[in-house]
Amino acid sequence: MTRTSHRRWWLAAWAFVGLLGACGSAPPDRLEAARAAVLDKDTAKFATYFTRNSQLFLLQMLRNAERSKIHYAKNAFDFLPEGDVEEITIDGNAAFLKIKNKRGIEEIRMVEEGGEWCIDLFALERFWKPLQGGQL
Repeated sequence: MTRTSHRRWWLAAWAFVGLLGACGSAPPDRLEAARAAVLDKDTAKFATYFTRNSQLFLLQMLRNAERSKIHYAKNAFDFLPEGDVEEITIDGNAAFLKIKNKRGIEEIRMVEEGGEWCIDLFALERFWKPLQGGQL
């Protein structure tokens, strides 16, 4: 291998590594970080693990809950399913995590935003439960 081709090979290798690392932490790591925020009861930090639209809605819902006697959900932390990650599927800028827990299998959809995997609140089955007359 000549010096020029050797340099090109290293540049290509570094570019490939850069592409792999372009999206911060892996989806399961982001989920675990969000779960850590739940344990800390840190709503501001918890919201940072969600998409921008989800963050806006989640924080507004929490603010409104402080001012009202009527709540959409008693605890926003309950939207996030507990359990073990059984399967991860990544399709472009979307990731799907299948979570196995006592309820069965629940899915978490994550979207890449700003170089990080973010949870889509509106794709969580538990988010819609109160509208369907169910409990979280």
